[in-house]
Amino acid sequence: MEASTMADKDLILRVLTMYSDPIQRRTEIKNLSNTYKELAEKILPKLRRSEITVNVDKKSRTDEMISALCTSHPDSLSIEELLYGATLTNDINTKTQIYTAAEKQYATDWRSSNNLGVALLTQNKVTEAGEAFKRADAANANNPIIMNNLGIIQSKGGNRPAAMELYNKANGAGPEVGYNKGIIQIRDGKYSDAVSSFGDSKSFNKALAQLLAGNAGEVGATIDAGNEKDMALSYYLKAVSAARRSSTADVISNLKQLSKKMVL
Repeated sequence: MEASTMADKDLILRVLTMYSDPIQRRTEIKNLSNTYKELAEKILPKLRRSEITVNVDKKSRTDEMISALCTSHPDSLSIEELLYGATLTNDINTKTQIYTAAEKQYATDWRSSNNLGVALLTQNKVTEAGEAFKRADAANANNPIIMNNLGIIQSKGGNRPAAMELYNKANGAGPEVGYNKGIIQIRDGKYSDAVSSFGDSKSFNKALAQLLAGNAGEVGATIDAGNEKDMALSYYLKAVSAARRSSTADVISNLKQLSKKMVL
């Protein structure tokens, strides 16, 4: 407008400078263009613009592609893809390889170090697992999940007080924390506390705590409702429970099942 030769350009510029709001200014320009044809035909065409909105669906990688890239080119994957890729294999060595690559690329994401620690612990590499959990804690201090895992390391090292302290910091990380506390409490002779800590668990360890706490009548139901009911030790524990209840028939029945397991 300033460069034009319109007779009323100063008037038009003064009018436009009165409005700081761009939407209002655009409205006034439109009103002026209805009055000044030269403005509409020579000035405004140079200022016109188009706005285009494009909606794009990003095609995700398939499970097969992620699995292949996890071991061949892990640096091409995001942390989420690497963590997901590790769930696509049951081979613990491959999991360890993937989590190691994830930690190398995304050291600030505590999940890579934590998951690596779990994989190493599965292989009974306790010292290496402990170091990985420490790196996870450095990336995300006092995370309850990491505290639980560090507690396991202390428990395996025989430091029960330190393990329990870490488990207490891990409250809220899931039923695993209570289960781990229960194991410590059995070792410390706190059997009733252990039963409480095991919660709804239907495990051999809870049944053992119930027996030691004097609740022999609850042992059979706990074991039979769980996934460890066919273990030889489970039949032995039920036989002991039956003996405590003076149930000779149940003692004999469970010992027979135990003998079959021992033969197998």
